[in-house]
Amino acid sequence: MNEKALKYWNSDVQDEFREVFTDAQLAEIEKLVSKKLPVDLKTFLKQYGGVSTGVGYLDDPVAFFVVRVQMGTSVSEYSAGFSYFTSHEEMVRSYTILTGDSPHFDAGPRIPELMLPINNPSDNDMLLLDLSDKNYGKIWYWKAIEETWGSEDNNMLGYVAKSFTDFINSLGTWDEIEQLIIERGGEPTPTY
Repeated sequence: MNEKALKYWNSDVQDEFREVFTDAQLAEIEKLVSKKLPVDLKTFLKQYGGVSTGVGYLDDPVAFFVVRVQMGTSVSEYSAGFSYFTSHEEMVRSYTILTGDSPHFDAGPRIPELMLPINNPSDNDMLLLDLSDKNYGKIWYWKAIEETWGSEDNNMLGYVAKSFTDFINSLGTWDEIEQLIIERGGEPTPTY
């Protein structure tokens, strides 16, 4: 796995963030989604849980990745980042809220069926683990939109990785990910 990320996740700095999942908590998640979780994700959650990526704590956090979006025959790439993996409690709450009818908005489920959020919802945009038979284990990026999934404004996912392990290995600093996009012939992600 990504050595820089593992070094940080194994450091004492993580003590305040690390909320490892128990076997019982993982079984609860599997019952909630009615699917077995990929072994690589379960192993990570049992060892690291809701660890931080270093955003806001490190000058050069390993918290960024490439998102690929296809529109027709055109493919674009951009960089995105996140702060924390989710805790057990947040995973249950996010999944329940995002797959149900919204009590605050006139919206039904906001993410596709058989998707499990794996990062902290305070990041706003979500990393989703695909549990469908067709794309089992893939990681997708969803821009959080308060409308029913499949509506005109909420109908797109960005591809991130074919597995959780590949996702972890793809993490880099902002500069590393931007350079990768440029080397592939893309444009740097605009900063606001």
